[in-house]
Amino acid sequence: MSPSFLCMFLTPWLFIAAKPALSQELFFEVKGNYQRGVSLKKLKSARTMADFCNGFPSNWISNYVSSELSFIKDDKIVKSFGHNDTLTPDQRQMLQTVGLNTEIEFNITFMAENPVNHFVSARTMQLKMRVIPEKAAGFKEGYPKMSYYLYENAVRKITPSVPKSFQQVRVLFTVGEDGSVWDARLESTSGKPDTDQLILDVIRAMPKWNPAEDQNGQPVKQEFELTIGSQGC
Repeated sequence: MSPSFLCMFLTPWLFIAAKPALSQELFFEVKGNYQRGVSLKKLKSARTMADFCNGFPSNWISNYVSSELSFIKDDKIVKSFGHNDTLTPDQRQMLQTVGLNTEIEFNITFMAENPVNHFVSARTMQLKMRVIPEKAAGFKEGYPKMSYYLYENAVRKITPSVPKSFQQVRVLFTVGEDGSVWDARLESTSGKPDTDQLILDVIRAMPKWNPAEDQNGQPVKQEFELTIGSQGC
């Protein structure tokens, strides 16, 4: 089972900003820095994997071998083993200790039949999820204004004559408890220092956001990513 199977229903796209698909322009997007997310409230009240993983394929996985839960706590990997998609008391207790931005991982081993030769063998499905705020941060002036800000100040100034030659740029940044943007840094480079610096400067000068909130309505920080690249990158 490929991990990408679960991506369709677990990937939470916060915001996608794209100009008309003209050949001379670039595609850009802003989203939370995670592929699959789960809130603390949902995670800590879960009794089965389906309780926090919408679309979990429990309807066709029946012959489980094991389920392993793991995450990093205090710089150490902690693990707990179960027998199926029902969380054990130990696994539920472990999940009570996780905090925001913790990445949890489940490795589920099950028996499955090959549809061609009907041979039954063990397969493993890996599920990774990041603990995210109950309410995501949002650009104060709205997403259309964010799109305009990024396009006018960055994307429009770096659009190459041959988009396919442009190396995809990925910038990570944090929206703090007060809504300010900080800690902008390159995750992947365009290959051009001036272009990289322009993008970083634009992110760092971005107007304030409405901060993310935890399950108690208190403001918390949240990490995001900006990606700029050619169409279909």
